Amino acid sequence: MNKLIPKHILEIHPYVPGKPVEELQRERGIENVIKLASNENPLGPSPKAVEAMRRVLKDSHLYPEDHAYYLQKTLEEKLGFPFDQIIVGAGTTELIKIIAHSFLNFNEKAIMSEKSFLMYKLATQEVCGSKGLIKIPTMKDYSYDLSSFLENVKPGVKLIWIANPNNPTGAMIKKSEMRKFLDQLPDKVIIVIDEAYFEYAIDRDYPDGTEFVKEGRNVIVLRTFSKIYGLAGLRIGYGISRSEIIKNLYRVKAPFNTCRIAQEAALAALEDDEHARRSKENNKKGKEMIYKFLDKLGVEYVRSFTNFVMINLPFSAQILYEKLLDRGVIVRPLDAFDAPDSIRVTVGTEEETKIFLKAFEDVFSELISK
Repeated sequence: MNKLIPKHILEIHPYVPGKPVEELQRERGIENVIKLASNENPLGPSPKAVEAMRRVLKDSHLYPEDHAYYLQKTLEEKLGFPFDQIIVGAGTTELIKIIAHSFLNFNEKAIMSEKSFLMYKLATQEVCGSKGLIKIPTMKDYSYDLSSFLENVKPGVKLIWIANPNNPTGAMIKKSEMRKFLDQLPDKVIIVIDEAYFEYAIDRDYPDGTEFVKEGRNVIVLRTFSKIYGLAGLRIGYGISRSEIIKNLYRVKAPFNTCRIAQEAALAALEDDEHARRSKENNKKGKEMIYKFLDKLGVEYVRSFTNFVMINLPFSAQILYEKLLDRGVIVRPLDAFDAPDSIRVTVGTEEETKIFLKAFEDVFSELISK
């Protein structure tokens, strides 16, 4: 069978998502489980979004509007971009794949950070194979090494993948740094700025990537409804870019790629500013709880501009991960992200955060004493 499959496809190691609650319950017979592995909103979706989903369930036998017309019109008004500069996808993961297939040839390359979202690597490998990816190590503080990015922009480099803030580190590229970087990029390179955690990045130095799109640069900004809007299970997100770039993404986009229920839920979620405010407030309080706890314990972590915290351990993260599973707590070990001694923990509700901190302290104390 392997002889029928292209070599560059065989080289791909499929994405392994965070363990689902139901899977842990089946495997270990644990009834009370909290999942803090996939950066979902612990408050869930907006009640307005839930009501919108219920309202359109009866129309599930009908195909949705292919361009998500009403959602795109709302985004047009909210963002200040015309309709032809927006594309809606089945989460930003689909849009990442669409971008790779739209712009990369087999003999071209893309650049990403060593510790960043795995879908950039997988989407690039689908088109170019493993030799088509240039991975740049992060700085000691886990920030992007943009100077090394620029040094590697050589003939054949077509795409640059940047998550801002970054996943899984939570680090942020500042406005001045991003502008300086973009000013030095050649016109032949397309830069993808993935802003999945845009709504959580509350900082005066955080750059809104859409400003660079307005300047006519070869920038594609990605945003999602999976994080602060709590719609991860519906798979819906969007991209913003120059109309010429969006036009070419539509050449690759599958028809009816977002379902009717997801479109309506996203529309309603955009109307609920209060739910977004409460989500931000819960996240801010939760991060401060985690920081205070880790400072007291003397454990290294990265201050985050997202809804998760990267924690660095003095031993293999996999050991701690397994022991936390025994206590019904799911976090994300980061070996697949080139950080085998680190975990990523999502900020949960106040109760969930307390449960995690107690479990972490018990397991950490046990392991550190050995």
